[in-house]
This record gives sequence, C-alpha cells and structure tokens, in this order.
Amino acid sequence: MTSELREEFDRYWSDRVPGLVEYTRYLLNNDTDFNHTLRIFLKDTPVGSRVLDMGTGAGLVALEMARMGFKVDAMDCNEDVLKAAVGLAEEMNLDVYFMLGDVTEPEISGKEYDVIVARNVVWNLEDPAKAYSQWRKLLRPGGYLIVFDGNYYLYYSEPMYKRRKGESNIRFGSSRSLDARTNVNNVQFDRCDKLAKDLPLSKKYRPSWDIAVLTQFGFTDIRALMMDTEDFVYNTAYGDVHTPVTFGLCARMPRSNVVLNLDEIPDELEQVQGIIDRTVDSMVDTWKVLSNKDCVRLLLTLYTVNITASQAAEILGCSYSLASHDLKMLTDAGLVSSERIDGEKVYKLESREAISDLYSLTFIVKCDRFQGPKN
Repeated sequence: MTSELREEFDRYWSDRVPGLVEYTRYLLNNDTDFNHTLRIFLKDTPVGSRVLDMGTGAGLVALEMARMGFKVDAMDCNEDVLKAAVGLAEEMNLDVYFMLGDVTEPEISGKEYDVIVARNVVWNLEDPAKAYSQWRKLLRPGGYLIVFDGNYYLYYSEPMYKRRKGESNIRFGSSRSLDARTNVNNVQFDRCDKLAKDLPLSKKYRPSWDIAVLTQFGFTDIRALMMDTEDFVYNTAYGDVHTPVTFGLCARMPRSNVVLNLDEIPDELEQVQGIIDRTVDSMVDTWKVLSNKDCVRLLLTLYTVNITASQAAEILGCSYSLASHDLKMLTDAGLVSSERIDGEKVYKLESREAISDLYSLTFIVKCDRFQGPKN
C-alpha cells in the first residue's frame, strides 16, 4: 500500500472512531451471527487459551473473547481507533493487552497463540497472503486461525455482483445497515469505497481465494460459513457460483511439521539404523507415558479443563508430589504445558486434537483386533 493510500485510510478510520464505538457496543450487547459463529469456531478451544486479535478496531473481537474468559492480545495500526478500544475495555472492566502495529508484519516475539482472529481486516490489506503467512508463524501447532470478512467491493469488477448490490439497496435500503445507523458523526462511506477499489481482494472471489492460500500454507480442517441472510447464486459456463457478501472461516495449524519418512533415508546401514533408533527412542518415551493409567486419566481430565497439581492429586487420589511427578512426565513428553497464574502452575493440553486422535485410534485398533481375520 502506498504511503499516500495508507494515510488516506488512516484518516478515514480515525474519523470513523465515534461510529465504530457505537457499532462495537451494539454487537457486544446483542446476540448476532458474529457472536454465534465465533462460538461455533471456538467450541474445541479451552477457556483461558491465548488469543491474538488482528486489526482489532474498536475492540469488538478482543472484548468479546476476553468476556468469554480468553487471554487476549490485540493489534491495530491506527492509534485513534486503538485508544477507543482501550476506553471500551476499561468501561467493561476487561483485561486486554492492546498493541500498536502493522498486522501484515507484526513485530511480536516470544509468544505463541492458540487462536488468531481477524474480523473485517483482510479485505483492507495490500498483501493479504503475506499477512496469512506471518500470522501462521505466531500460531502454536494445532492452533486456529479465524477470519470474518467479505466480498465487500467485488462489485467493482463483477457486473452480476454490482447488480446484486443495487437490488439489495433498493429492497433493504443502504441507510438501514448497522454501519449507517451507528454513523453518529456522518462520515461519508464513499471515501472508503474509492480507496478500496484498487485493493487486491476487491477483485477476488472469496472465501475461495482464502481457502486456496491457506491450503498452500499448510492449514488443515478449513471450514467456511456463509453469513448472509440470503444466498447469492448466479450462473456461469461452469455451473452455479455461490459468492457471499460476508463469511466466517476457520482453519487449523498442523499439530506438527514432523513427518515420518523412512523412504528418503541414506543407503549406509549405520546411518539408517541411527535414524530409526532416534525415531524409536522418541516414540517409546511418549508411549511409556501413555502406558501409565494415572497419566492417561490426567490427559482425559485436561481434555475438558485446565488443572493445578493440587487438583490433579484430588483427581488421582494420591499425594501432591506423585501428582506433580505425573504432570512432569506429561510435560516432558510434550503432551502438556503449564503457565503460572496467581503464583500457581496451571496445566493444559498442548493439543486437544492429538488426544482426540489417540482416543479414536485406540478404538479403531480394538475393533480391528476383535473383528477376526478378513477374507
């Protein structure tokens, strides 16, 4: 984005601050598709997980997730908007760490997040693929990227979409949108429309574009939910095309970049044996922990809730020292991590999905074992 265009956008969002505050208040105080979809995407994420809100604006996502019990950091490049978000957080007595920064190149070091959320941000970026690449680096293995966005300016390049926008304005009235109703200082929205015309995502069909890029970056379990009240379908030479105005998208980071590949190991027998020995040692160390019933009991407990060592002792019916020893075994195996909260260590799973897969694998093996020989 040229410096001139960036400055124009910055002035626009600064002027929009009073309206953004009212818009954010409304969505925080009312049950909407956004709140509902966010909860769907977060159903497997334990309360207390670490979240990063990219392009927080007046703090809608950050404040909603802090209210839900998550530990939230939030970033935006506009200082005026960020001050408004801080004010709302203080008003609601919510703890969020706000940062001034460029979401395309976030300067964050020494932190990993369980979830990164970006709402109505990606359309506004000059290099959205680069942003996705940078955000990926901040996610822990198995973490989630959640995006709420839309084809807000596709009408510039797609005639059918332009017709849809016109019909929608006639039917529902552009002045009845929540943006318009909360535009308390009467900012002209066409300022943003003109600035957005040459942005790259104003010419892309989404979320198809996002799904393709995230797949290339190694994300898995990608889900997209259309959030329009009416589906928009038009005919092409290739069949019907569904293109939403707004959508929600959730993608998961792989739990590990480690791949067991014994086909590309060296020919020399000693090197082959060394690689296999190291792989076996690592696998055996983990399976030793999983052969301990108390460790498995703690894993299943942690699948539901984070716990302390004293709570682990109650669950196992053993001494504090024995429970601490089991938790250390799980931590050393990379299955569990901990952080200190109010002076006490709290333990949580590194990956709920990994435990779910292990659980499923156990029953697959058992079923195969007792089904008898196959003809």
